[in-house]
Amino acid sequence: MSAHYGQALARNLERAMASTGHTLRTLADATGVTHSTVSRVVNGRVMPDLGTIARLEAAFGFQLWPGPAALPPISPL
Repeated sequence: MSAHYGQALARNLERAMASTGHTLRTLADATGVTHSTVSRVVNGRVMPDLGTIARLEAAFGFQLWPGPAALPPISPL
């Protein structure tokens, strides 16, 4: 289940960076999150902690965490 959230978060972060023109370095400077951590999140290699997610969301001014929409559909029994 966490893989679905991680992938959705990575897609959301990548889209947010593309739409705002942020690079790994400019986002790192704006958030205090290292550019290598941002890179690992974008590439789906790490699930960031809540503090990191909060800093990223604050930099963009909108939610990156995908919430329940990222869960796979539940198949009936």
